[in-house]
Amino acid sequence: MMPFAEEKEPFIIGQDDRVCAVYKPCGFHSVSQKKSDHSIVSWLYDQRIPGLKGSLVGRELGLVYRLDQATSGILLFAANRDSFIRLRQAQNELAIAKRYISISAPSECELPGSLPKTMKERQSFFIEELLSNKEVYIESFFRPYGPKGALVSCIAPEFASKSNKPITKEIYISKYIAAYKVMEVSNVKRQLPNGVVCLEVEIHKGFRHQIRAHSAWIGLPILGDMLYGEQDSNRLWLEAFLVCLPQQDGCRNEWKLYDGIKDIAQYLSI
Repeated sequence: MMPFAEEKEPFIIGQDDRVCAVYKPCGFHSVSQKKSDHSIVSWLYDQRIPGLKGSLVGRELGLVYRLDQATSGILLFAANRDSFIRLRQAQNELAIAKRYISISAPSECELPGSLPKTMKERQSFFIEELLSNKEVYIESFFRPYGPKGALVSCIAPEFASKSNKPITKEIYISKYIAAYKVMEVSNVKRQLPNGVVCLEVEIHKGFRHQIRAHSAWIGLPILGDMLYGEQDSNRLWLEAFLVCLPQQDGCRNEWKLYDGIKDIAQYLSI
């Protein structure tokens, strides 16, 4: 499967004794918020797969984690109650790694409510480090803001004591692993604006909009993210392409759609 495939319907990637891995297209909710929602949980519930429905856990069918509606990629469902308990424990212990690919457009925008308001002055440094095969860690507390607290701002650890609004109890970390600068000829083919950069990011225990907010905070909001950026597009260019699980006999410990940043050049040249 190529990055950001134009799949309109979910499909089952595979399953074993521990999990069922499902591809979630952009636009599907992970879990229905109302009856009219298209969600992966309701889709999976309707699938007539022998033995699957009876083994999945609870109203959310053993969903291990969620993806934003606009994000595509891999969702995992525990195959039984014992697996669900173990996987949730593993997630709390930061033993489950999820990797994402994003396409970001450099921006001068600030992230409202954040302390500091932006880290965009280090944007060039971040990109050069990643292009030199060095990892970059972005860490922060989060503070909900906006209508019904639907958005988040980033609070750097050294600014936590200065926040006059409630923040998360934990620090959340996004590990930026690699970058790829998109050539102008590829931009034309994919209708991408000039100057965009592809990023590979890993998180363990995630918070709502974590990668989206962290990327915007460093001056690299994700293309198509109108909540945290300003570059409109036909989709949010963020995809969960790889999930790594703790080792278990007889079960896969890695589920992936493609090889991350390695496949981006090929995708953009088609």
